[in-house]
Amino acid sequence: MFELCLRTGSRPRFEVFLLLLAVGTPLAFIWSQQLEFGLPFVSRQKFKETGLIHVSKLAPLQPQLESDFLLSKIAGQPPQTRVYDFFIDLARGAPDGVPRTMLVVNGRYPGPTIVANQWDRLVVNVHNNLPNATSIHWHGLFQNGTNYYDGTAGITQCGIPPGESLTYKYIKVSPSVIFMDRLGGNSTQYSDGITGALIVNPTESPLDFPTWDEELVIQLSDWYHDMSEALLLDYFSPEGITGYQGTEPVPDSGVSRFDIRHNSVITQPNRQLMGLVNIGQQDLLARILMCAKFTLQPNKAYRLRLVNTGSFANIRFSIDWHPLLLIEADGTLIKPVLAEAINIAVAQRYSAVIYTNSTHAQNKTFWMRAQIESDMFRYDQVGQNRDIRGILRYELADGLPGDPHSPNPGPGVSNILDANGFTHFQPFIPDPLQTQHGSIT
Repeated sequence: MFELCLRTGSRPRFEVFLLLLAVGTPLAFIWSQQLEFGLPFVSRQKFKETGLIHVSKLAPLQPQLESDFLLSKIAGQPPQTRVYDFFIDLARGAPDGVPRTMLVVNGRYPGPTIVANQWDRLVVNVHNNLPNATSIHWHGLFQNGTNYYDGTAGITQCGIPPGESLTYKYIKVSPSVIFMDRLGGNSTQYSDGITGALIVNPTESPLDFPTWDEELVIQLSDWYHDMSEALLLDYFSPEGITGYQGTEPVPDSGVSRFDIRHNSVITQPNRQLMGLVNIGQQDLLARILMCAKFTLQPNKAYRLRLVNTGSFANIRFSIDWHPLLLIEADGTLIKPVLAEAINIAVAQRYSAVIYTNSTHAQNKTFWMRAQIESDMFRYDQVGQNRDIRGILRYELADGLPGDPHSPNPGPGVSNILDANGFTHFQPFIPDPLQTQHGSIT
């Protein structure tokens, strides 16, 4: 635009105006962000010292509910309106064992799981109890005709002011695997804890496709011990994080599903589920006792809906002695692919079917591994833990899967590889005559 003005003989004062506009617009935007969202322009140390509420004075995280990870079987029900109430608050939590201030929905991390059917009408009442404006972005949900509900504050909607509410309404939702995140004061704030799953079942599913007995949602994430606002300030500061700008903050660890420090264990006659935990941090035996325990029935098929709700790092997910039959990627059914592990980038969603029929472990217990990939990290984070573990065990099994420092034995099936960004997935195109109504996919 500046070159065009010179060629068309524009007056010098117009050139000066353009220059001032180019310089002033970013500064005005930054200042408006500071005023609207309360983002303090201070160093990370000062940010820590002048927080709005000390972490010790916040309410602790609440235990997870079974409905947050074990999906209800509502497929086949007639279209209806499903109403949810979300209360967004500050909370005190330690998903990886290190206490910090978090942003949560209904007191839980991750937030409640929404399950709906295609053609349902969703109504989500969001109440903002934070000191800053906020919004909810529905990642993966098509917004045809409702882009004003997409939740991108400052672009398609204004942020929900502190103490105010907003109702999101979606009509005839499309089948997909979605996760929600907070996009309030800045686009990094969902890193502080506001995430959750939204599952939409299709009206019909193909008959010539793998089936399963139950399905679970497992949300994986890298994790930071600092608030995202402080990390963002460091990232944009002249000296950056490592002495120059452009270096993304490296996470301290990773988490999955539940706050292990608040005994969020749900015991059922046939299952006991909890979140994955870091191996190697604090006392090893204590960490193992707190480790995630997924107790499943033997000789069954389980669909695992895997979501990377993190901020930066890819995550490699695998289960010892259990190959993963991948059947869906980002809401699209794919031709089944057998893989040793799946490498999940940020915001990606995959579904994998596992069969609980392994004979490789005498005590029927197996490590679940979620490895934080480090190939994008540009510096070493002191004290970082990238090895996230859980325990999968068959019903009535007991004990541990062996030495937690033992190498990964693989899936127990030869000649299969990891699925990653280089894997060619093909959409599954069902025979229109081979479909059934109301099955879960």
